[in-house]
Amino acid sequence: MFEKMLGEEVIINYIQLSKVDIRSCLGCDQCFQVSEKNCPHMDSVQSIVKSIEDSDGIVIASPVYAYQVPGQFKTFIDRTSYLFHRPTFMSKPAVIITTTDGGGGKAVYDYLKMTLTGWGVKCVGGINIISTRYFHEREQFDIKYHDKKTKQLSELSQKFLKQLKNSDKMPSYYDLFMFNCLRSKTYTSEVDKKYWVDRGWMNRLYFKDIKLPLFKKSFAKVVKYMIHQLGKKYS
Repeated sequence: MFEKMLGEEVIINYIQLSKVDIRSCLGCDQCFQVSEKNCPHMDSVQSIVKSIEDSDGIVIASPVYAYQVPGQFKTFIDRTSYLFHRPTFMSKPAVIITTTDGGGGKAVYDYLKMTLTGWGVKCVGGINIISTRYFHEREQFDIKYHDKKTKQLSELSQKFLKQLKNSDKMPSYYDLFMFNCLRSKTYTSEVDKKYWVDRGWMNRLYFKDIKLPLFKKSFAKVVKYMIHQLGKKYS
């Protein structure tokens, strides 16, 4: 339904992780210390990363399993944990859709938002849907709940579409905080430092060279300074 709301101008590439060969992380540290290309596993992870990198935006849809994402999804996040050091998907807009038969929607949304932000992604928003109340064939189907969530999906799709067309939107305080926190990795890893230097990020307050309002600029400078002081201590 969400893809229909986006309209025909958006081309969607589906990746269903449950049907992809992704092996568990071995904890060998090669992706952190040398390169993700040195991972001993030869499976589909890097092709998925490349597909996301080539996209204009990301839609994450996940069911809730025991207050977490499904195991295969978690394995993918584990295998791409180097992206928290080298945020490849810089500033791509993303939305999060979670489904659950009960609780856990907020916990999974918060976890996925943190993950996406660590990847350098701009989280536009999200929605949690209780499946038993939303889908017609489920026993607790609620027409008012269905209509309410459908309206929220429509509003989210338009917000996402707007972001796809306007990639230069002003970053939030959370975006500025996370970017400068991610900078901390450059003090403990030469691989990460080279990645940031090559992209010209080391002396910036945000991924893009964007003119920030006074308060946001001051906030980002303070966070950058604090990270620099901590970085000098632990490097």
